[in-house]
Amino acid sequence: MRYSNRKLGPVAATALAVGVAFVIAVAWFIVPRRDETYRDDKVRGGEITSPFFKLLVHVSRPQFLTVFGRTYEGVRGMAPYYFEIPELGSILFVTEDEAGKATVHVVNLQNKSEASIDAGSILFGWGIGGRHKSGDNNADYIECVLGHVITLVSQSLPVWKEVTDVNLDSRRIERREMLRFDKHGKISER
Repeated sequence: MRYSNRKLGPVAATALAVGVAFVIAVAWFIVPRRDETYRDDKVRGGEITSPFFKLLVHVSRPQFLTVFGRTYEGVRGMAPYYFEIPELGSILFVTEDEAGKATVHVVNLQNKSEASIDAGSILFGWGIGGRHKSGDNNADYIECVLGHVITLVSQSLPVWKEVTDVNLDSRRIERREMLRFDKHGKISER
């Protein structure tokens, strides 16, 4: 096989330069990047962005959280993106895949172990980091921790309240209950 030492003509060189510039511009425009907007001694977090997302003004940007060097994408809530569980020396956060399926993650801050629990279609997690406290309308909170069972509550009072028990030992949802309230604040449906 012989190679030629011929140089590209000016038209071919220009076309090649334009093609390379086009590929670089498209990659810059579309390829997502992590934009860190929050950091503390436990985690780093923020949004996954690209210039392309700026065109999609009504679409929320996916979020990420990095804990002990592992990055989770599709994180629910707002900064700091997690709840502390002092009783367990852990943090809890929720991720969601493209199909809307939630996973509850509990990371132990001492031994760096993680429990991931498939949580299906739970509503919990969107209120993490919000200014609402337990008992407020539109609040997510940890109601209690008994041993290795964590009770999560997501509510939009006066209409509904979802209560979910997460068992860390079995890594399963033990109970999920949706309570609906009537206009007088009484439970109308379980």
